[in-house]
Order: sequence, then structure tokens, then C-alpha cells
Amino acid sequence: MLKLLLLLLMGTMNVKGVWITARQLRPPDAPREIVKNVKEMGLNAIFVQVVVGGYAYYPSKILPVSEYIKGRDPLKEIVEEAHKNGIKVHAWVNSVLFWSLRTPPKDSNHVYYKHPDWFLYDDNGTNTRYYTKEQFIRLSADGLFLEPRKKEVRDFITSIFEEIVSNYDVDGVHFDFIRYPGYNYGYDPEIREDFEAQNHYDPIYSPYISRIKSPHWNTLRAKNLYERYAEYKFKLWNETRVEAVKQIVAQVRERVKAINPEVEISAAVFANVGSAYLQLGQDWRTWNEDGLLDLTVPMAYTPYVNTFEKYLRYCTAGKKNSKLLMGIGVWFDTLSKDYVKKELELVKDSKDTDGFVIFAYVHLKNDKKLRKIVKEFTSK
Repeated sequence: MLKLLLLLLMGTMNVKGVWITARQLRPPDAPREIVKNVKEMGLNAIFVQVVVGGYAYYPSKILPVSEYIKGRDPLKEIVEEAHKNGIKVHAWVNSVLFWSLRTPPKDSNHVYYKHPDWFLYDDNGTNTRYYTKEQFIRLSADGLFLEPRKKEVRDFITSIFEEIVSNYDVDGVHFDFIRYPGYNYGYDPEIREDFEAQNHYDPIYSPYISRIKSPHWNTLRAKNLYERYAEYKFKLWNETRVEAVKQIVAQVRERVKAINPEVEISAAVFANVGSAYLQLGQDWRTWNEDGLLDLTVPMAYTPYVNTFEKYLRYCTAGKKNSKLLMGIGVWFDTLSKDYVKKELELVKDSKDTDGFVIFAYVHLKNDKKLRKIVKEFTSK
């Protein structure tokens, strides 16, 4: 009886997953080798990157196809191989981030060339699509993002998910980079103009301090009237970003579920819910409350177990309408790798978690010690 009670109190751990980057799919024999290794480690789900940098790693009619997989369909190959071995496949899509290299894309059909007006503006009023190489190097983000507040962008991103679910027997679709790159991006002139007409305030003039404070409750604690006013106006501005990102998630869910109700919707999100909301427009707690995600995967990447434990508390507080999988980063350069073992145990011992996803497969592939730790953990 005591043993049964303990099992009920602990997390179910029904998802033991790993992220697999698109680069790992390039060799012709990659799908078979990946599935073999994943199965040997006792993992039962793969989150495989099939859209990255605006290129598809499958024969797409919407996106240019990666030059590294011409004549192949790695998504089809890995779905078939994984399902033969009882492993679920979630198609991982870099959702709003569309270019990350310093040199422009080669394919003229890339959104970089076809829709330059879709890219974000920074808080200097510059369209990031036209950044010089030097500006790009200094870019305090992961690359060039599209503007979620444009309906054409939301529809375009949704169509990518629809294409995947319509043509492949995937178990889920997985959002990544479903956010803004930071508080200093998203200052499209037309969007600013509309906001100013409604709120009598141009957000491009929001002082730095009003953009980096914690969410809206600090508005009441500002020491002077101007700070209070600026923080309030920036909160209203940020809500337009928050709502646009949420609309993408909601629209994808509606369209995907209409095609196949069994496909699970998941997202990799920032583990610090406060900064995710204020700086990135990623209000994933609300997505959960509204039932938009089936699986939520906070990226709690840290070699410091105490910090991971804090992330775990942040993410499980108020858990609702979604399974929670903790994202564990395993690339940190420590000799023992004991932090991986301890973080996995923390997830297992939590009554509010449903599993984990490891970032990333390439590190497991190249490190026998890591593979041994994961295999020993999953075999308990």
C-alpha cells in the first residue's frame, strides 16, 4: 500500500525524450542509427528538427528544401523507423526564427527574399532583414525573426504545421522559437502608428528601465510618476506581442487538430515565466490555462542543480491543462556529469512532472558517460 501511494505521489515519467537537431539527419543512414541509439538509452520520444533557418528537411511545397537532403525525405524515414521501434516522433519547427547565419540564404525562394517586410524592426526603427554583417554580429538575439503581429506571418507559419501533419504520421508537432528575440524588437512603423493612435504613446520611446522590470505588478511600485506611466504603457505594448504569439499557437492547434485530433501540440519555452512574458512575449502559462498545449517543455538548462530545482518550482506552480516535461541540457563541461543524474532524479521525484526532454542527441551520441547515465536512469 505504501509503495502504491509513493508511486501516485511521484511524476508519471511517461515521456522520456530527446531533441535531435536537423544537422543529425543529413547522413543517409542517420534515421536508423538515431533510432537505434535512442532505443538503447531507454528513451521513448524524439523531437526532431525538420524546419530550421527557413528550410525544410522534407520535400516541402511551402519552404525551400535543405540542400543537405536533396532526393531524400528524412522526416518520413525517421517516422517509419521510430514507429517500428515503439518511439514517438514530434516534428520540431523553428517557428518564428527564419535565418541565423551571417551570410544570406542561397535559395531565392526563401522568405528572406520573398517577404523582407515580414521581418522584425528593432527599436532604432531598422528592419532587421537589412542588417549589415556587422550589425548582425552584434545582434543580441538568435538571428532574424518574423513579426507575429502580421496576419500573413501567422498564416504562413500555420501552413507549415498543416503541411507536416497532412503528409506525415507524426505523433506531435513542436514549437521552438515561438517568441520575440527580446524587448527591443518588434517596432514595425505601421504597428507603432496603430498603437500610438489608440494609446497616445509611441513605444519606441519607452525608456530602458520600463522594459526590463518584472511584470505589471511593479508598475505600482515605481518611485515617480513618469516611471509609472512608462511601465504601464510598455505593458500595454508588450500585450500586443504576447497576444500575437499566442494567436499563432491557437491557430496551429485549431488547424492541426482538425486534420488529426490525436497529434500532440508542444512547445519549448523559457523556464523563467516572468522574463519569458515581459521580454519575449511568451506567456506560456496562459497557453496552458487556455488548453493550447498538450505538452509544455521548459528549457531548464543549467549545470547547477539548485538552479534547476528553482526552475522546477517555477514551472510546476499552477500547472494546468498540459503535461509538463522538463528540458535538461547536457552539454555543460563538467567532469562528472553528476548534475544530469541529479536533475533527472528531481524530475522523477516531482509529482507535477510527466517526463523530460534532453538537449541534445548529438551530446549523447558523442559521450559514452552521458549515454550510460541516461540508460541507467531509464532502466530503473
